[in-house]
Amino acid sequence: MAKNAFARMIQPIRDMIINMVLKGTVLAIDDTGEIQLVSVKVNGDEEYTEIERLQPYGLSTNPKKGAEVLLMSPGGNLDNALAMMIENGKNRIKGLEEGEVVLYSIFSQNILLNKNGEVVISDKTLLGTGASENLIRGLKFETYFNSFINVFKTWVPPVGTPDSGAALKTLFTAWEAEINSLQTGSSPGDATNYLTKEHKVD
Repeated sequence: MAKNAFARMIQPIRDMIINMVLKGTVLAIDDTGEIQLVSVKVNGDEEYTEIERLQPYGLSTNPKKGAEVLLMSPGGNLDNALAMMIENGKNRIKGLEEGEVVLYSIFSQNILLNKNGEVVISDKTLLGTGASENLIRGLKFETYFNSFINVFKTWVPPVGTPDSGAALKTLFTAWEAEINSLQTGSSPGDATNYLTKEHKVD
């Protein structure tokens, strides 16, 4: 009898300790306000709504319903709970090498910072030793365009040369030379081919 009385006496303290850290399931997410609010189910059938979810600065996500959530409740009071971490194991990118980092969504999009120092976007290397030409082409064109603006601003026609088609041809020749200098191992004709073929807009 004394044992049962003691158990009843410490039950509130026991519940408070247990409720300080809980794992639950996401039922719904309200992403319309300044702070994201989460509705969760814990302890099998207990449901709580409008739980504030703290996210790191510069990164915001809207997890899928059914994801697992880690709750922390100051004093064991679930009415004051905070959603600290949310994980969706079904969609998590698995098999990372030590030190690698990946950003992903449930829509098969991902950005991987791999052990080779490369940035891989949805399985296509953007930057690094294995960079995909299709992905870096836009970056190259921006560089080439900026080089043209630079040549255009600084170029001055030779003394005595009328500002005519010949002068413009000289300008574009200088631009082509600038482009070729940006391409490792390029030959004089590469820049023309690159601009007329690879950057052709259909």
